[in-house]
Amino acid sequence: MIFYLVLLFSLKASLVRAEGAAAQATVAQAQKADYVLESGETSVVISPQGTYELTDKSSFKALNESGRTAISLREIPFTPGISTVKVLEAYSTSAGIVTHTNLKEVVERSYSDSIDGLRDLRKLIIPFSNVKVGSLVTYRSKIAMSKPLVPGIAFFSLIFGSRYPELKQMIEITSRKRIGFSVFDRKKLLSVKESMEAGVYRVVINTAQPTDVPKAGNGLNLVSTGGVPMVLISTASSWQEIVAPLSARYESILKSKMPKEFLDIVRRAQEHKTGVEQINYVTTELSKIIAYSGNWVTQEKMYFPQGNEQVIKYGKGDCKDFSNAMTAILRKLGYDATVALVTMASPENRTFRDVELSDLAPSTDYFNHAITYVKLSATHELWLDPTRGTGYAEGIWPELLDSPALILKKGISRLVKLPSVDPSPNASKINRSVSSLSAEKAQWKGSLESTGQDALQLKWQKTALGPSKFESALPRLLLGTAVSSNSVFLPPDEAFNVSQAEARFTFDVLGSNPIEENVSKELSLRIPVDVRVALLFLTDGESGAYLGQKTKVSTQTNYPQVMIDDAVMGDCYVLSPWLDFKREVKSNFKGTIVTEVMSLKKSIVTPQEMQDKSFGYFA
Repeated sequence: MIFYLVLLFSLKASLVRAEGAAAQATVAQAQKADYVLESGETSVVISPQGTYELTDKSSFKALNESGRTAISLREIPFTPGISTVKVLEAYSTSAGIVTHTNLKEVVERSYSDSIDGLRDLRKLIIPFSNVKVGSLVTYRSKIAMSKPLVPGIAFFSLIFGSRYPELKQMIEITSRKRIGFSVFDRKKLLSVKESMEAGVYRVVINTAQPTDVPKAGNGLNLVSTGGVPMVLISTASSWQEIVAPLSARYESILKSKMPKEFLDIVRRAQEHKTGVEQINYVTTELSKIIAYSGNWVTQEKMYFPQGNEQVIKYGKGDCKDFSNAMTAILRKLGYDATVALVTMASPENRTFRDVELSDLAPSTDYFNHAITYVKLSATHELWLDPTRGTGYAEGIWPELLDSPALILKKGISRLVKLPSVDPSPNASKINRSVSSLSAEKAQWKGSLESTGQDALQLKWQKTALGPSKFESALPRLLLGTAVSSNSVFLPPDEAFNVSQAEARFTFDVLGSNPIEENVSKELSLRIPVDVRVALLFLTDGESGAYLGQKTKVSTQTNYPQVMIDDAVMGDCYVLSPWLDFKREVKSNFKGTIVTEVMSLKKSIVTPQEMQDKSFGYFA
């Protein structure tokens, strides 16, 4: 078994990872994979100091030629300075013949760094010989975690089946301190039992049935969707045990000298009248002087911000640095601001959202992002994500909605949950006119008015893409059609109202022609359905679908001098618990007008709802 400790703030990079092993897969299931983890036995002994030692024996079986290649080299990740790994024994078994690996041939290599930051993740590579289809490769290893984040407390995550089917696995965890755990096992693949004898607490995890063949993609993404089972282990008796040391460290960094660049932002922010204007201004200005780039080569850099002057010196930082800077500036402006840890994930990923907060064992492994929390009053709170680069103090970005949050403030003793609905009003209105120029091209003219998150998403895309690329992308967003040449007219930045999320655009572009003429000279229109309506039919039933924040989108498209005899055939009505969609096509001697109104009532379609026979109702 490979063991993972999920890292806070490092985009879920791994220190040491537990991929678990699981029991005998069914023949049909095994045939879908290249190899399986045939068996595994793991013992984790936690010390009173929060360090722990893991001893593991894992056997992999090759099911085809690709699997044979894959298991000929096995990797064990670790992070120097935090954990160490030692291979005790390694051998292959083919047709009863055992071939031992010379442990001097085990090599250490570095994992490649990702484009979002630096890491010092290393790996041991174990080579095996005489591996054939049907062979087993087996190794025993010992992993020692020598530097806990919080002294005296151990917490780590066990993730099962994220890369291959796992057949038979038993994990035993022992400690002199009580072991807390949280189980995320939607398909009931695990058996978890706890006991205490002679002052020793014990948790035993077994695979009750085989794990599934994992889907392609990052294994940790499967965790956020609930696609693989996971168990979080912690010896913390309360959230205060974690908050107290973390908040003390953050506060010491927050109190460091504030650089001139931050003081300049404070001074200019004070020129704005309202709190929302000031906060949104700070967010925008921070993105101009700090580029997102993480440095996670040590535990200190993984979990704590650099400090105010260091961020300015290097001009870059990750979410901890952005949130620390935002918190420091807002405090200087007189706000009650604190850094908070949250789960950032697509809204349909419900693993950590649809749980009772009181059921979660105290651990930082739930969180992968840092933001700024502002308490304006007993009933008015703000959840700000400065890494977005676009101020949105009046609302909450969708990837944060319903997330559990740990506010790093002295005295905090429990988790809180972010609102499940964005409080900002949300709507868009599009008016456009289409004139045919040729069989392939048409001229599109019109305007867009948006409020709430519809406007903020446009503003954020302009910030992320830059004005030039944004101008090229905007017609596609507005028209839902290919654009052959671009002459879109954008308003100045001031049209993005910083006191309220608003955006207004006018456009005049050449795009594809939706007007078709057949051999009988009869005209017809190709009119796409709103993408959110299409999502109702395209979801896979595994992780659900996020349709967007509640909104009303009204679109009126005028086709001058285009007459449709059977205009009523273009009418369309969709009624569902999630959204209503209405399209009416009216045509006369002046032309054809298509009016569409999409009212989004619920943001998320759950996997359970998709599998229901009554999913969707179309009138």
